[in-house]
Amino acid sequence: MANEGKVPKRGEFFAVDKRCWHAAIEVGLNPAVAYLVLASFSGRNQKSTAASSEAVRKHAAISWQRAKLAIASLISAGLLIQTKGGSKPRYTIVPWKEFAKLRTGHKLAAPEWLWLPNSLVCGAAGEVPPVARVRQTQDKMTLRLLVDLYEEQNLVEDGGISRRLLWQVYRRKKLWERGRYVVWGFSAGELTTARDGVLLYKTHGKEIWERLDQLVSLGLVTWIQMVWESDSAEAEPMFPISGEREDDLGAQIGLAAYEASEALMADAEWEPNYHPMVPLPKHLGNVQLIGIARLRYRPKTKLTGAWHAQHEQNGARWLEIYEALSEGRRPGMPTQADAYV
Repeated sequence: MANEGKVPKRGEFFAVDKRCWHAAIEVGLNPAVAYLVLASFSGRNQKSTAASSEAVRKHAAISWQRAKLAIASLISAGLLIQTKGGSKPRYTIVPWKEFAKLRTGHKLAAPEWLWLPNSLVCGAAGEVPPVARVRQTQDKMTLRLLVDLYEEQNLVEDGGISRRLLWQVYRRKKLWERGRYVVWGFSAGELTTARDGVLLYKTHGKEIWERLDQLVSLGLVTWIQMVWESDSAEAEPMFPISGEREDDLGAQIGLAAYEASEALMADAEWEPNYHPMVPLPKHLGNVQLIGIARLRYRPKTKLTGAWHAQHEQNGARWLEIYEALSEGRRPGMPTQADAYV
């Protein structure tokens, strides 16, 4: 077995060119997994990597021999070049413009980077890495779906994967009105995807929903219930009422909103088919609840950090409002600056 020694220290995220990534998927499942592992150990130029078959074995739970075959397949496909042999081999990830020239004879457009978290390859402490878990499904298109979703996630704009691509519909009903608040009830409807979306591919008889369910069951995607100003394309997300864990801020807001609804509807007849319940100021008469898919592992970029700070600030404000309502106190109104992020 090759002894690679210490692997280089990596940052929090790495990139692969989308078109090269799709070419790696065409080669096969193990080569695609190996491509991600090697790319996660690449330098700032996203090309040179000191990782080899031992890193693939360790992070993807592939035998050393099959890891070597996967790397050899990437070399044969023109996606990888071996620049050093021996016990500590080195490789270069072929850039898109060079790969395209090899395949078509023409240099094509600039790179189309997909930025991915290194935790996708290495996982959290003590857990099986995500790429290894997805590889165990033995469906390369489930792996492709996971990676492709990173291009579609916009935390600041949508709180997760774009609702113009993938969303869950909720039916709504006005349950009660008291003071300046209306209690809205919601009932879950269908999961929907855009008819012209990039994720509508179908292979081996499997639809996108079956593969998405796989990713949800593996803990790599979570459905978040997000309150929006309306279902219009021009509407803004307001706050979540569910979360990735039972104890996170979105889940706390959801529980507080339910308890506030109970307090406001003390004399009302209950509607068992409309749950969850959310009280909102009257002027938000077109409010809608939309299920948003969110990737669990996220690149630790400045954009992700900015979203998290906004999420915490805005969520704390709505939590305060709902706690006041449930205790019978008059809450302050959220400001325009901190309410709709």
